[in-house]
Amino acid sequence: MTPELSVVIVNLNTRGLLSECLASVYQTERAVEVWVVDNGSTDGSVAMVQSQFPQVRLIANTDNRGFSTANNQAIERATGRHILLLNSDTVVLDDALAVMIDALDAHGGVIGPLLLNPDRSVQPSYGSFPSLWTEFLFQSFLFKVVPVPFPLGRRIHPLQGAAYRRHHTVGWITGAALAAPRSVFEQTGPLDESIFMYGEDVDWCWRAQKCGAEVHHLPQARIVHIKGGSTNRNYARWISSYTQASLRFFARYRSGGALRAAGLITAGGALLRLLLWSMAAVVPSRRQEAASRREGYAQALQLSMRALRGQFT
Repeated sequence: MTPELSVVIVNLNTRGLLSECLASVYQTERAVEVWVVDNGSTDGSVAMVQSQFPQVRLIANTDNRGFSTANNQAIERATGRHILLLNSDTVVLDDALAVMIDALDAHGGVIGPLLLNPDRSVQPSYGSFPSLWTEFLFQSFLFKVVPVPFPLGRRIHPLQGAAYRRHHTVGWITGAALAAPRSVFEQTGPLDESIFMYGEDVDWCWRAQKCGAEVHHLPQARIVHIKGGSTNRNYARWISSYTQASLRFFARYRSGGALRAAGLITAGGALLRLLLWSMAAVVPSRRQEAASRREGYAQALQLSMRALRGQFT
């Protein structure tokens, strides 16, 4: 019998979290197949899956191939009617998988559940596509007072909170929990493997919409996301990767003039943050974080210069 849903989980050294995630997935009564793609873990993750969850379809890579490539490895082998990309640091609550399967059967498209923090507060999980306006709000710190979509604000603005409680269409949803019918994956194509981490979900949702798929936020399905569990707290990498993802979007899907303008805005924001974190570095307790952030903003400045010259791809 064809599974109703193929759950694809990419793992890298999150053995304990992965075990929790798999246990929560297998609580469903619906017909699911589960794929775990391990990106060269050294913490015993592969052995844990083999011993505790022998029914899992396991792909054990010998190195870290990145989020997109690892997901694509399982997507091309999955046999389910629908496919769910799920982070290893998540816990599926109640009947979330059944709710998602029923929603996909009803209207197709791309859907993302309501993501919750471990304390059950709402976690940002969707947004609109990058624009010069959203870049300006972020780089100028105005996002702290003006409601703008994630990922610009680290917290949900009070004026946005109610939106997370209703089913509606959005621009894109995070790859931490993203589901779509197999047909949508086939029409849209694989995740872009040139994107090692961050921004692949935005890119894929843009392409899915261009193929005619709507993207939905579905709060009736709830999943806890222990954010940061599957990545190290590396500010430099996060800042650089986020900047690269944003400017890449402008290079691919906006005009050359918009790319240069985004580069100028981003350069200004990077310079401002370099100054602020240089000042923060005098506080001993902030010194290590400040060093990592300054490294990240220096890299962001270099990326911005490339965008200003129109050389970003």
